[in-house]
Amino acid sequence: WAAGNQASHLLQTLQVPQDKQGRVIVENDLSIKGYPHIYVIGDAGACRGKDQTWLPAIAPVAAQQGRYVGNVIKN
Repeated sequence: WAAGNQASHLLQTLQVPQDKQGRVIVENDLSIKGYPHIYVIGDAGACRGKDQTWLPAIAPVAAQQGRYVGNVIKN
């Protein structure tokens, strides 16, 4: 269990907006704003759901994001 942990410091090297936990703030398609072919998923990304609330950094969300981005890359 990793509640309260900060995101990897490696994400700071991207020089893109982050939330207070250090997660990269991503677009609705999980890409970085201005970089449509770079995706950040799981605990590294901060993403809003359809109701505009932040999605939780939990395994089921990360698994869905992984399947989504995998299909985007495949197609």
